[in-house]
Amino acid sequence: MDEFERVFRWAWYHDFGTTPEQSLERLKGRVIPGYGRNCDLSTSHFEMSIEQLLNNFSKEIISQGHANNIDARAIAGAITWEYEENLRGRISDYFQRNKYGKGQMIFGQGLGWGSIHTDEVKKIRPNASDWRLQCLRLEAASAIKLVAEIMNSRADRYYESSGGIWIRNSPAVLAMFFNASEEFLLKSAAKRKLDACEPGKVVTLTVSENPMATWVQNNLGRFSNFLTTPSPPAGFYATVQTQ
Repeated sequence: MDEFERVFRWAWYHDFGTTPEQSLERLKGRVIPGYGRNCDLSTSHFEMSIEQLLNNFSKEIISQGHANNIDARAIAGAITWEYEENLRGRISDYFQRNKYGKGQMIFGQGLGWGSIHTDEVKKIRPNASDWRLQCLRLEAASAIKLVAEIMNSRADRYYESSGGIWIRNSPAVLAMFFNASEEFLLKSAAKRKLDACEPGKVVTLTVSENPMATWVQNNLGRFSNFLTTPSPPAGFYATVQTQ
């Protein structure tokens, strides 16, 4: 047992009076109490592995790539990175789940598949209740849809703010702007803003400083089955390459 695991297990026992394994057994199969309906945790990342998600919901991932006109490898890659590489986020979700089991909610935190923050999901589903926002991020099909819609929104914003830079066919860039703040996106767009978009223009974007984007770029082969080809805009536009 390494030092991180020892401290984590001590903190868990201190807060909840059980080991993590005992807590999971108690919570297994439990739904989150809400107003009007409960969350179905059977397709959440508490009950399914990332490989089960990629296999069982491959059609949904590809469908959302087409529906949102983005390369669906970005959807699969971003969700996988959050599951496999974002250890802090995964631990936070377990703490939050314990709170939900007691009928409490914690807002402003990343949650579920894709670890989408509450303020981000409210932009996409402004009329949803607070409890419904939790379920949307925990249930696989709705979480996949949210990730795709956020990427679609970020791609639109970048295209408009940059004067025509089209990022929809770059999984690494889509992942970067999904993961980063809107302020970061706007600064990047302003820095590269085009005065007059010329046919065939290629803009270079650096993704190496964003862990999610770097990981997605380096692991694209793993998600080759999710490749979709988005339709470019009418008229002139610039495409991107990454470094």
